[in-house]
Amino acid sequence: MSPPDTNIEKQKQKHAGPIIGITAGLVFAAIILVVYLFFIVSPEDNSPDNTPTGDAVQTDGNATIQPSDAATDQNPSSN
Repeated sequence: MSPPDTNIEKQKQKHAGPIIGITAGLVFAAIILVVYLFFIVSPEDNSPDNTPTGDAVQTDGNATIQPSDAATDQNPSSN
């Protein structure tokens, strides 16, 4: 059963604020989701001073590791 004195125009006015608020919340959540996905997909630069690391360092293929190189800690700040 519906109430006998339903005024559709009055109900539209009463519900306009909450509908605008819900819509704004959904738009904000969509923007946050897009920004979050952008940061997940974008590559991350792990070197703080932009020095080449790992695969970015090109060698002629004849590089060898000396025992003295393996014994020293090359990046003490990562511990």
